[in-house]
Amino acid sequence: MSLRNAVAKLAAEKPELRKYLVPILRKTAMEFDTEDALKKYLDEHPGADKTKHTVKKDDGGKNPEEKSEKKEPEEKEPDEGIPPPGKLPKKIMDSIDDEVHEMEPSEFIEGGYVKEEDLYPDGEDGDMDTGVLEDIQQEYIKENWNELVKKHRKKVEDEED
Repeated sequence: MSLRNAVAKLAAEKPELRKYLVPILRKTAMEFDTEDALKKYLDEHPGADKTKHTVKKDDGGKNPEEKSEKKEPEEKEPDEGIPPPGKLPKKIMDSIDDEVHEMEPSEFIEGGYVKEEDLYPDGEDGDMDTGVLEDIQQEYIKENWNELVKKHRKKVEDEED
């Protein structure tokens, strides 16, 4: 679990800390290793605020030879032959994203992913905090990855037949 996700979970579990943690979550973003990784994320998440996401900066103090010797860790596929998000066919990933983005906010509240007051900081009649909703949707996908891939792999296969 990333630090950001841990903070989101802590905010959901500890109401007394929410007033401090939720503003931090709203301001934080993702940092990507490469421009390609950032571009891929933004392509897959058209509603994401491009200004909040960055690419890791070069370690100016190291010489180029040291950098080239470092090997990227290999991505290991999860159990049961389920590929990680970057290796999943686009049709299946789009199908998963569509399902999760069509879910009602109340489903995330009932599932314990977020508290109602975090989604609606101005009360029930106020506007929903879409930044918090997007974070919760991504957390839901991560936590339910294997099941979602299986379900949508079958759905896409059935549609192609």
